[in-house]
Amino acid sequence: MDRKSYFEQWCKKLGMKIEDMEKEYQAVLTEEKEIHKDLPIEQQEQRALLRVSMNYKKQLKSPAVTFEGVVVGVGDAFDAVKKQRQTAEDMYTGNMEKAIREGVTDSEGRPLDTRRTWSGGRENNNFGKPLPEHSWVRTVYVIATKSGETATPRFGVLSMNGDVAKVEGIPVFVPVKFKAIDKTKQGEVVMRMNSSLFTKFERDDSVQLPAIPQVLRTFMPDSVASIEDLDMWHEANKDNMNRLVVVEGDADTINLEPTAFGSKLLVLTDASRTLDIEADSPRVTCWVPGRMKIDFGMQSRIIVLGRTTRGAKRMEDGSWDKNQPGDILINVCSIYVYPEFKLPAITELKKEDLEAKEEKEEEVDEDEF
Repeated sequence: MDRKSYFEQWCKKLGMKIEDMEKEYQAVLTEEKEIHKDLPIEQQEQRALLRVSMNYKKQLKSPAVTFEGVVVGVGDAFDAVKKQRQTAEDMYTGNMEKAIREGVTDSEGRPLDTRRTWSGGRENNNFGKPLPEHSWVRTVYVIATKSGETATPRFGVLSMNGDVAKVEGIPVFVPVKFKAIDKTKQGEVVMRMNSSLFTKFERDDSVQLPAIPQVLRTFMPDSVASIEDLDMWHEANKDNMNRLVVVEGDADTINLEPTAFGSKLLVLTDASRTLDIEADSPRVTCWVPGRMKIDFGMQSRIIVLGRTTRGAKRMEDGSWDKNQPGDILINVCSIYVYPEFKLPAITELKKEDLEAKEEKEEEVDEDEF
């Protein structure tokens, strides 16, 4: 059987495109030629074919299936055990006997998992065992359907874990295919998915998509909110850890200088309200992660997707009181820019931007209220 026919069979089983499979094969073949220079070309080709076949065999055994659609938001990757490890190590350093007695560390000071159950109530089989050095997690938001199915696309939350969670550069607002483990239960409106070793997002222009604003309004209607309704939306959704709000507006202020947390400042407003001289224009402060490029200028029309949180209250003297609820903020997961309303990006920091940053700088990474 020639290689093309062989790949065609694999493509049917794995939901891959033959050109992608050929690309993977050629990459492995190049590696084989570099590593095993003395082998005849026939053996190098055979080795490359065997290696990619071994990888595809693993994929067949994986419960992951192929989805197609669009990524609409990407959360930050973070180490889920970093804080717990640090707390355990500090306790062991300060009071070794207490740390060991309470099961926070073992006798050698290694941090132990103290969580008897997971947040959903499921028993934690790792309770009492040493914590891993790292446990990387990331949340990716998608609108997708399983490849080959005629079902209507749905909004979904993909939980990335392990090394795949550390991968940056996930394509947003373009058609993609990806593998994931479907964890959605019958009757659930929002799809739930977990990553696998084979989860990666590949752009695929054969996936047909309407215009992105239409996609968001059609498949995420409960997430859409106006700037002035953000407070009400947040209160209604604050207990949902996977909440993702969709807000349209105009970039009123942009500050590219990163804060102490690495984020950049974006203030969103509704320019249509500025036509009324007497009316106040609603505004919301958005914190854009450092990994995300701001490639548009102020007064551009955009859609911000992110996780709402409530900041501290700003007092009359300019101080912040974290014991009192303040304004709603958005920790940004993605930004869609209307091409027809896009203005040139900022290329340098201006004095007024720095002053605006000093006025605004108060970043909150998790809910306080």
